[in-house]
Amino acid sequence: MGLLDEISSLTGSNAGQDVQAAQPQVAKGMVQALQNHPGGIASVLGELRENGLGQHVDAWTSGNPQPADPQQIQQALGPSGLIDKIAQHAGVSPQVATMAMTTLLPLVIRHFAPGGQPAPQSEIGGLAGGLLSKLL
Repeated sequence: MGLLDEISSLTGSNAGQDVQAAQPQVAKGMVQALQNHPGGIASVLGELRENGLGQHVDAWTSGNPQPADPQQIQQALGPSGLIDKIAQHAGVSPQVATMAMTTLLPLVIRHFAPGGQPAPQSEIGGLAGGLLSKLL
């Protein structure tokens, strides 16, 4: 059973389908928000580390999937306003964005910070094309 199937079973099938359908929009919204986020991906990595997801970040940057749940994502990134910005860019609710980020965030971190080295914010747009082509 995949992550979205698990989310569907926990929240009702429509919610899981909504999250799955929203993933492309959330991915695009995440890239847009990262381009404008103060400090870019380096700042996001710091926020995740400071808010209890340091082991996750280490795993994600080395290419090892370590699942995070929506509550952990909300706790780590909610205070920065990043989730709200992603949701706004994606045209979805913050809850849907947060649930989609459980799948997308490890991919984004691995792509924009391979080996733990965050890409400069000026390169996010160029790198986004490769990431989005993998996701869409």
